[in-house]
Amino acid sequence: MFGSIRVRIHYDRISRLVLLLVAALLVTVFLGYLIWGQVVAASAANRAEPRAADATYVLQPAAAQSWRAPAPRSYYLSRTDYNGAAADTACEPGYHMAALWEIADLSNLRYTNTFGDSRADSGYGPPSFMLGWVRTGSNNSVAAQAGVANCNGWTSSSASDNGSVVNLPADWTSASQDIGVWDVGYAGCSDLLPVWCVADAVGSGYCQEPLHISCGDRISGDTGNYASYIDTYTCSAWDESGAETMYAFTLADGDYYTVTASFTNLGADLDLFILSPTGCSAGTCYSADSYGDGGVTLSSVPSGTYYLAVDGYQGVYGTYTLELTCERSTERVYAPLVLRDY
Repeated sequence: MFGSIRVRIHYDRISRLVLLLVAALLVTVFLGYLIWGQVVAASAANRAEPRAADATYVLQPAAAQSWRAPAPRSYYLSRTDYNGAAADTACEPGYHMAALWEIADLSNLRYTNTFGDSRADSGYGPPSFMLGWVRTGSNNSVAAQAGVANCNGWTSSSASDNGSVVNLPADWTSASQDIGVWDVGYAGCSDLLPVWCVADAVGSGYCQEPLHISCGDRISGDTGNYASYIDTYTCSAWDESGAETMYAFTLADGDYYTVTASFTNLGADLDLFILSPTGCSAGTCYSADSYGDGGVTLSSVPSGTYYLAVDGYQGVYGTYTLELTCERSTERVYAPLVLRDY
């Protein structure tokens, strides 16, 4: 009923068909690759971290990093005068009344003008010829003897009792004067004098022993001195697998503050985080600032001890300059902690 139909396809035509199919497959793969690259680029752009065209970032495993000495300990001479019974209450949070042996060698210390007194030619250093109460390291005594007297353990304000005082020498010309040594003496415990204060600890730069930074300080550092313990923070999705340096600062009781931490002179792709009073090791942070000369600001911050983390993005480490400012207000601004990027 029906006739048979025969179809012949020449071998050359089959070869061309195969080539067309292969070419179509390659074009599809290439277009997919282009689309994937755009998605990756868009994801990277969300970090919003500008990088200098000539910047060089060096990756180094934490285990291979070398340790170097942390930042120097801070000290100052109080601006307010106290009698002997109140001398041990004079120092700001994060500081304590210094023993002479803690401040004997000033070449290992850094004077802070944030709390410290100064004179016209003090520069960034301490004032000379200004007596200040100082701890002795001895037993309680009221004797009229420098290095022994301590107003009976800094409890007496009696004019008949004595406490030890020291000052930096002002006379550089006397043959008997060694300008590398403190002038020592004693004063009546009723006298009103400033107090020598020193930071509570040098710190290791980690959560267990953070470095100390005070409001008003501007310090330089290098995360290459330390290792990496925290790779992620609660306020950011960035990969912070580089070495980090931890700082602690304390805000005095009774007030609220606007706190600003800022970065300059970055030598690598570093990020800055303000951490909660209990969130250092967990990376619990209020805010983050990405790479570049900028900073973060928190408002309505209550009193307490907080932390600053300087960390390296994707394994980097490097140098930086960090500045902390705190604007005090006796009344709370009724707003939550807010982030303001520069």
